[in-house]
Amino acid sequence: MAQLWMWPAVLGLSLGGWAIPARAGSSNGVQTLNQGALCASGGVSSNSLYRLRAAAGLPWSGVSGGSAVRLQAQFGALPLPTEPTFTMTVPVTGTVTGSPEAVLVNGEPATVQGSTFSANVLLMAGPNPLAAVASYADGTTQTYQSSVMLDLPSAQKTPAGSIPVQGIVTSAVSSVTVNGAPAELNAELFEAAAPVSTGYNVLTAAAADAAGNMIEDAVGIFVPAFTARPSIPTVASMPAVAAGSSAALQGTKTSGTTIWVNGQPVPGDPGAESWQFTAPLVEGENVFWVAARDANGVFSASARVVLILDEAPPVVAFTPPGKTNLNPVPVEGAVDDSLTTVSLNGIQAARSGLEFSANIPLNPGPNDIVVEAISPNGHLTTQSHTVTLGSVPLLVGMTPQDGTLSEHGRPLEIQLEAADAESDPVQYRVLMDGFALCPWAGAAAFSWTPDEGETGLRTLQFEARDDFGGADVRTVEIFVARSPIAHPNP
Repeated sequence: MAQLWMWPAVLGLSLGGWAIPARAGSSNGVQTLNQGALCASGGVSSNSLYRLRAAAGLPWSGVSGGSAVRLQAQFGALPLPTEPTFTMTVPVTGTVTGSPEAVLVNGEPATVQGSTFSANVLLMAGPNPLAAVASYADGTTQTYQSSVMLDLPSAQKTPAGSIPVQGIVTSAVSSVTVNGAPAELNAELFEAAAPVSTGYNVLTAAAADAAGNMIEDAVGIFVPAFTARPSIPTVASMPAVAAGSSAALQGTKTSGTTIWVNGQPVPGDPGAESWQFTAPLVEGENVFWVAARDANGVFSASARVVLILDEAPPVVAFTPPGKTNLNPVPVEGAVDDSLTTVSLNGIQAARSGLEFSANIPLNPGPNDIVVEAISPNGHLTTQSHTVTLGSVPLLVGMTPQDGTLSEHGRPLEIQLEAADAESDPVQYRVLMDGFALCPWAGAAAFSWTPDEGETGLRTLQFEARDDFGGADVRTVEIFVARSPIAHPNP
């Protein structure tokens, strides 16, 4: 039997019972266990872009790069076949140098006899990581890593729709096909819809030039046979406000599934149709996402459970502006649970989750904003903040005036002047027909030279603001005429 070596004369590994070419799978380290034979996935070279990855947790996609054609395939939405996930236990054997104390294959102890070790590895349909680690008495280790792809049996392969395939050609071609389907050419780019089935698929792009010369590239992709999602578990109703530092969650589930809470498995009997979990609580709002996971690793949708522990005054996060020109001033903040009521100067705040918001009327000068937050159990938090109401700067001088006549190609000088009651720094902006001629800046003088395409009646909008909200806005209309044509002297 041929052997595949990661480090020569240190640690080798082979799949027992399968015909394996020496160093099968090429330099990308991915091999395909395909209906009784192990072969390279796409046969791409070491400088290629080939990779396997999961797209949104759904099917695997691949990218391959050749010297003339680059082919890329990726999945969008695909149908979910109902065939069960295919698995196979494969005997793995290998050799080591020295006398290791132990060899682990995918984390499981292997049987070691002299320089040979063996283990049985469970493979799932699709790509599978494969790692053998030899440990020695001096504390050193040697590791072999690879990936094996287990294809589905022919009887389990079902049509899985079409996927968009895109690619690049680096020389002039007259046509491109992908698995025989014609591709749409756009300069050096091509795109086609390639039908695929569940299991391992090879997509081959063939490009032909006007003389009939052909170039090809291929990529291997795997479409897993997903099972239908299990039913969402139920959660028994309970008071929203809990007592104590933990709460007993319980409900029902489908037999053959396990319960996961916030991404962690809950101990229990998969065959049971009920479940329970003691949820630890912290002060404030606690959110738990409860999902069921079947034997194939497929998760259900999640049930959301919100429990509030209310044993202390609410935590209020609120930082209003120290100064504003806006009246009423919009303010927002957050508390540590969604049932706490919040008022600001006696105005009931709107609530959205943990956040609150309100519009608070102000008087000129300093204003106190008092926040009161009352938790479901009646705990009170009070805060006081000072907000100063200022004023928007006012435009007191503007050039050009309304009705000004100008000519295209001739600079038009724009001069603005504003007064701010609090002597705050002022910024200015000018818009022409809604488009900014001059962005916000501290300068009050601008120059604009209309071009021929800007002739006719134009609206100029002058704006002045400070750093505390709001702006004074004035508009004028001017007419931009065409410059007279200079005739040559007779």
